Amino acid sequence: MRLFLRPRVFACTAVFVLTLALSLVLAPGWWGANFHEVLPGRVFRSGQLSPRALENAIEARGLRSIVNLRGAKPGEGWYDAEADVARRRGLSYEDLDLPKRLPSRLIVLRLIHLVETLPEPVLVHCKAGSDRSGFASVLVRLVKGREAFSAARFELGLLYGHVRWGSASELTRFFDLYEKYLDESHGRDAPETFKAWVENVYVPYNHLARIEPVSFPERVGAASVVPVSFRVTNTSPSPWRFRESPDKGIRLGIKLRPSAASEWQDYHRAGFFNMELPAGQSYELETKIEAPSVPGLYFLKADMVDEFVAWFEDEGSAPLVLPLRVEAERGVGRF
Repeated sequence: MRLFLRPRVFACTAVFVLTLALSLVLAPGWWGANFHEVLPGRVFRSGQLSPRALENAIEARGLRSIVNLRGAKPGEGWYDAEADVARRRGLSYEDLDLPKRLPSRLIVLRLIHLVETLPEPVLVHCKAGSDRSGFASVLVRLVKGREAFSAARFELGLLYGHVRWGSASELTRFFDLYEKYLDESHGRDAPETFKAWVENVYVPYNHLARIEPVSFPERVGAASVVPVSFRVTNTSPSPWRFRESPDKGIRLGIKLRPSAASEWQDYHRAGFFNMELPAGQSYELETKIEAPSVPGLYFLKADMVDEFVAWFEDEGSAPLVLPLRVEAERGVGRF
């Protein structure tokens, strides 16, 4: 049996090695700076360029704008050097922290705005030029190039170093969701269709909610323990999963800030139980919060949070914001 398998193992190994070798030779995304033209003379994509390579690209291509998809990283050598080149050369320089997962609606809308408004020629880049740059390049060809979706998708592919497995595969899934929408709605493949889908239909994961107050006080005493309740409705297309574990699952998160402050402070969590809430259904969450010890006017923000993943607000969902008056006397105030 072992002798019979050896030729097959050898053949499979040979095919794998040959495929890998051809990929390295034929796919430019597997070596070098991964610098390519997306729209002729208008938009380019790349991995992280050295300062000298960036200077050369500015000279050769006449670049006027850069979109850094790695996010603002002041203090890191690559970031400071790139920002310095852009500043000295008078280029528009924009940071966008595009994750290797389904991006929020707000991030996609900002990327659309940038590619539509920045002076051309524009360079979009990430670290390797394969995943996030590929995502942005598909978007560019859909929005600015007005190309067919089937043709634009090739920007996020093996040719440029992107593979459809691992964490970066979520970027591919974004366009799978759009393709599914086109198929199910029989929509017309056009820039207007894509932008309308992002703005009105697209939901990353299941991070979309409606939150309403059921029982909430107008005034409370300083340092008093206050019972509150909220009705939360899963308005996403997928179920929510609440968990007892503090480091996983969806629950209601509460933030607080004094009226004179601009920063929200993480304040309270509710929903530590095992339950699944189907799409379209509601649940009433009851909890108790301790009022601040300093009297004054505060604002409370109630939002759903997928622990160690994202606050729903950051994904485009609307939180609930309520005023809370804290008075000097202790004890629960008037409801």
